[in-house]
Amino acid sequence: MFQHPRASQHCVTGDPLAEGEQRIDAWRQLQDIAAPYFARRHLALLRAAESELTGAIANAEGARDAVDARLIDYRSQRDVVNAAIASSDIGVTHQALR
Repeated sequence: MFQHPRASQHCVTGDPLAEGEQRIDAWRQLQDIAAPYFARRHLALLRAAESELTGAIANAEGARDAVDARLIDYRSQRDVVNAAIASSDIGVTHQALR
């Protein structure tokens, strides 16, 4: 019969019920050890994702600020053109046609 290499670590009494309970206890100990490990790994991944998202947000805010600045410039140019049209003969003709 094949025996796991770590089976020698368990107290083998010949009693299947006792051996099963010992194995269950060993698995519980492993789970108790594994849970904090994976929680730390998950936390590290979350922190890395947070860092990436923070950078992406900063880039998006920079792009939005650039678009806002262009929009203000375009509106200013539009106002200048509208004022020029309104003060010229074309503006008067346009107003008359409306």
